[in-house]
Amino acid sequence: MKFALALLLMPALCAAADLNVAWKNAATYSDGSPMPSTDIASSTVSCGLNQTTLTLTVTAQGAAQAATVSGALAGKTYVCGVVTNSKSSGSSPIAFSNNATTPAAAPSPPTGVSLVVAASNTTAYKMRQAIDGYSFVAIGSVAPGTSCDATHSADGYTPVPRASVTLASKFDTMPLVVFAKCS
Repeated sequence: MKFALALLLMPALCAAADLNVAWKNAATYSDGSPMPSTDIASSTVSCGLNQTTLTLTVTAQGAAQAATVSGALAGKTYVCGVVTNSKSSGSSPIAFSNNATTPAAAPSPPTGVSLVVAASNTTAYKMRQAIDGYSFVAIGSVAPGTSCDATHSADGYTPVPRASVTLASKFDTMPLVVFAKCS
């Protein structure tokens, strides 16, 4: 009997994994005579952390050549064995798979991550174009804790909402994009 052992991780909230076990049914009896697939009653699939401790079991009916064994622990290495149960001649010896490790459940990503204007640096800036580049020029202030657009930044300056900016001079105009040092 040849094996293919495939592993699928169940939803991330579970600390369990499924073991998908595949095999090729025997074509002969132990004496070498041909065994028709119609004589296969079922196959018993057993998996465990080693060949002597097979604690997870499922029965595949008829001449099936694959089964899913549930309840494996994520991040553990398993071995599986399959026994063919014939209608006329009893059961075969167990045939073992190679070892396979179930994927470890990764932690869920953090939530509530934000980028805000630090209280230590509330200066608002506009970007000024230069011949060979650009520079940032202070134009006013922005309230500490103002949300920043973390998807865009230039040289450590991040866009902030224009409505949160107080201009330093009545002669200055509000640019289309206002920047601040956010953390």
